Amino acid sequence: MSEPVRRAREGGFILPGVVMFVLVLTIIGLSLFSLSSYEAQFMHQTLRKTEAFYEASSAIDRARFVLMSTKNLGDVSALSGTGNIEYAVAIQGNDSTGAVDWNSDDSVLVRVRVNKANEKRFLSAAFSPHSNPYDNLFSISAPNRGLFNYKSGTSDNLRVFLSGTVWQFWSEHHLPEDPEPDWYDDIYDTGSNNTFDVAFGNVPPPQMNTFWSTPLPAPGLQEWDKGIGHNDVTLDCGASGTVGFFHTGKEDSPYSKNIAKGNDFEIRVRGIAVWMLDGPLRVADKTKVMRAPGADGNDMLVLLSKKATDPANEDESGLDDVYGTEDIGFVFKGGISAPAPDNIPIIIVSNGYVAIDSKSSPQTSMSVDWLTIYANFVYLHGPTDEARTFSFSHLEGANAQAEANLQTLLNNGWLPNANPKRKSLSFIPGTWQELGTN
Repeated sequence: MSEPVRRAREGGFILPGVVMFVLVLTIIGLSLFSLSSYEAQFMHQTLRKTEAFYEASSAIDRARFVLMSTKNLGDVSALSGTGNIEYAVAIQGNDSTGAVDWNSDDSVLVRVRVNKANEKRFLSAAFSPHSNPYDNLFSISAPNRGLFNYKSGTSDNLRVFLSGTVWQFWSEHHLPEDPEPDWYDDIYDTGSNNTFDVAFGNVPPPQMNTFWSTPLPAPGLQEWDKGIGHNDVTLDCGASGTVGFFHTGKEDSPYSKNIAKGNDFEIRVRGIAVWMLDGPLRVADKTKVMRAPGADGNDMLVLLSKKATDPANEDESGLDDVYGTEDIGFVFKGGISAPAPDNIPIIIVSNGYVAIDSKSSPQTSMSVDWLTIYANFVYLHGPTDEARTFSFSHLEGANAQAEANLQTLLNNGWLPNANPKRKSLSFIPGTWQELGTN
């Protein structure tokens, strides 16, 4: 009889244990639920921060694209208010508006701030601007002189009109007693100082010898007109738009050609004619560039020469220290022109100087609507006649066909110092940084 009584006293012990176990599990479950909810919030916050960072990084790239497309610093600020971009700016030197100076040593600093669901990321990066020498009107590499626009008592310098960019290495200001040229006094005044820019930077010298040793297509035949006083040559590439090479040794040593007398020198072109001269080209009278028979308009003349020295080539004005016996590349004593309606684009390259004078044609106007000169030094002397002018231009977008032909030459390495990249912005390593959230 005692056994049943003892078991009755032990009845119900499991139930409290189960209840306590369930209670513990409930507490653990609620804790885990609370923790998971916190982790979810933390995860979403981290995700938003990460998304904001990547959006800010993307905004940096977007700002770079805007700069490459519009070439204007102020256009980057227009990204503010786009998507999650709160703030965007591009700064070069002290400027946050105006055109990018592609020839400057000053980097372009880009800053952007993004707000992604109240998560802000503020990033900054710097880019180095690069220019191609062939994108400028004049690119001048000499360390001791740059563009020289000759002045006289008849104000010949004011009859020279330039449009585009002059990029040169030489930028030193000299004291009045210093006999060396002063860059500002040499360049200005022209007929209009507001139509061209002057930029200073490390202009690489044209590597003519390196280019001459580069494998190139076989040169074609030059067709020279025969007859007394005739100075006409035809450079026929076979068809307009086709690149052709032509070569001349030192036929009039130290010059390749020294056309000292006769009629005007006429260069007739069909196609993209690259004329390589082992020595300088010197023309005593006017030089005119025109289409050859059969040309349909997609034509260009490229003149390349190696420099030489000629003690007899002193300028009659006595300025042989800046335009004379040494580093001669091209001398156009009567100017050079690509008259309408042909308007042949011209590229001139030399490791010597290029002189465009008016001595043998003081009463003649000269113009080239699309011109690039890449040389050691450039000398200009406008006409003495008040009714005449020298006009040389290289404006971006002004001649799409010329730009396309130039790109073809650069892509194939068919120009000295050829680089397919034109105006570009290169990221400067070590400049990427996060500025905080403000």
